[in-house]
Amino acid sequence: MDIRPPTFRSIRLVSDTGYSVTIAENANDYCLDENGLDWGTVGSTQNSTQYIDLIGKHVDSIVLSPRDITLIGWIIGESEAMIQKRKITLNRVVNPMYNVRLEYKDYVLNFYPDSSIQYSKTYEENNEYMCKFQIQGTAPMPLFKLKDYDIYRQTTEVRSSFHFPLAIPKDRGVVFGYLPFDSIRNMPNTGDVESGFILYFSATGGQVVNPKITKLATNEIIQLNYTLEDGDSAEICTELGEQYVTIHTDSGRDLNGIKYLSNDSVIDMKLNVGINTFEPASEEGEAYLEASMRFSPRFLEVEGR
Repeated sequence: MDIRPPTFRSIRLVSDTGYSVTIAENANDYCLDENGLDWGTVGSTQNSTQYIDLIGKHVDSIVLSPRDITLIGWIIGESEAMIQKRKITLNRVVNPMYNVRLEYKDYVLNFYPDSSIQYSKTYEENNEYMCKFQIQGTAPMPLFKLKDYDIYRQTTEVRSSFHFPLAIPKDRGVVFGYLPFDSIRNMPNTGDVESGFILYFSATGGQVVNPKITKLATNEIIQLNYTLEDGDSAEICTELGEQYVTIHTDSGRDLNGIKYLSNDSVIDMKLNVGINTFEPASEEGEAYLEASMRFSPRFLEVEGR
């Protein structure tokens, strides 16, 4: 006999209007319908080129389509006044003019409502004690992200494992130092597709001249032709459509750092699915350089995770 307590699905809508609401299957204010959570599906379009012998085609690129979502729930209250008050709150959250952040478990999906709230028109489903509603929307970016980004950090200093007394086995040698796995030298992307990231350089203890990272699998680089003074930092975002470079000085000034990128920098560098290996470096002051990355894997589907 299964005596585990039942699990109830819960979502949170956070609107750019500044309002938010939680809709859950076991709630007594905004109740999620038993069949009221439809993520839709992600379609794809294959752009292809005919082979020269006219047999088959070569797939040049694959485009993922926006995702259509539908939410159905009930407003529950003890009086008509309470129902109306809760309708007002929900109307402020769901506004077609503003983006809505949908949070589910550890994941988040951004969408725009297709219309204002659709309320039931029958008395049985819209009265002084309850009101059925439906929310429909489109997620232009159909992939889910984590609510909290993963952060990986690495200073350029190799960690020592040297101890006395020293004995060097002739068959296997001895390890004098190692690079930690949980660093930007080895970043695991556990998502379903490649992902952009936010890269941070900081100078700690001294001056760092022209910091850079290299993606070893492709030899792509991101390099700043700029000298970071002690306490300065730089922030570089490679996420699609959101690329920027900001330099934070120790004096509190923020500078637009796009002009300091080297000509061969790849500002749309991506993390491939699986392990990604990076090498941080600088022309001078490498001992004072610390590099870190912040990113979220992206997922096609989250049900069952």
